[in-house]
Amino acid sequence: MYFLAKELGFNEIAEAIYKNAAEDAAHGGVYSHLLGEGPATKEDFIKTVINFYKAEASADTILAKLANEVRESNEEGADRIAELIEHSIPEELEHARRLESALTSSGVEV
Repeated sequence: MYFLAKELGFNEIAEAIYKNAAEDAAHGGVYSHLLGEGPATKEDFIKTVINFYKAEASADTILAKLANEVRESNEEGADRIAELIEHSIPEELEHARRLESALTSSGVEV
């Protein structure tokens, strides 16, 4: 919905949706934890975060491959979808840098 709102020029609606999505993601984490889902120990939590980091850090390779596969499908709109995938790569790499910095400052080696 955020993307569509931006595409249609509804910037204020897009920002509201973006903020709501971030808060809803946090709510999901709270509910999951309260229900006993997810990592149960500090060590398990750090392993999970490191796995997130590794996925984000490899986004350039993984997403470039995905974009190429989409583009090669020759389906209608494939070039636009591939461009959008490629456009997200720098943001995903920034996610990795942010996680790496947080992990390192917390004394966790990645």
